[in-house]
Amino acid sequence: MEKKGKAKFSILLLDDENSVAELMDHIFRIRDAEHRYDVTTVSDGDAAMKLIESPDTKIDLFITDLSHPGIAGGELIFLVRQKYPEIRIIVQTGYGDDEILDLYAPIVDIILLKPYKSAELMTAINRLLVDHK
Repeated sequence: MEKKGKAKFSILLLDDENSVAELMDHIFRIRDAEHRYDVTTVSDGDAAMKLIESPDTKIDLFITDLSHPGIAGGELIFLVRQKYPEIRIIVQTGYGDDEILDLYAPIVDIILLKPYKSAELMTAINRLLVDHK
């Protein structure tokens, strides 16, 4: 019987809080033994867009919050969705207000309200990447 290799997915994480980015990167590396995630972390919208637009970079999933330096969160999300509809998007936000959620729900794949558990994040990632493959 042929053994299949682990699936490899590329995730771009945009978070301007270094400790949060490091923690999430660590979670990706230890939480899922079945799949492998290559995680690139950036701290501002300009750096995220530069990576997404690079012809040498393949991004399967973009995880971002709404508040960060550079290109504003909402504008960046709209740009990515419009120019790269194949990239899955998770928005993590502390803004639980219905107006914000209603604005982004139609254009992102998943909205995670902070604080959330690492298991919720991994479930969302697996649903978008593994289950859609």
